[in-house]
Amino acid sequence: MMDASPNPNPVTGSTPGGGIPLSQLRPGQRATLCPECLEADDAPFLRALGLRPRATVRLCRRGEPCIVDVVGRGGCGCRIGLARP
Repeated sequence: MMDASPNPNPVTGSTPGGGIPLSQLRPGQRATLCPECLEADDAPFLRALGLRPRATVRLCRRGEPCIVDVVGRGGCGCRIGLARP
């Protein structure tokens, strides 16, 4: 789940319990990973991919796989594909 703004600008804070699924973002929209929304079983794997709590992501492509840019500190980051399996 993500905290997302209605426009493509990054979100600066999180709203407790107010996340939306990544699948509901529009291409180009940015969001902040909601730390309370990470499932305990998935959290270590997602952190290894760079999807850490409060990380900023930008949706590049919806569908299978979902493609997101992980916006890193200092301008570096990575693009990853996420699929349900």
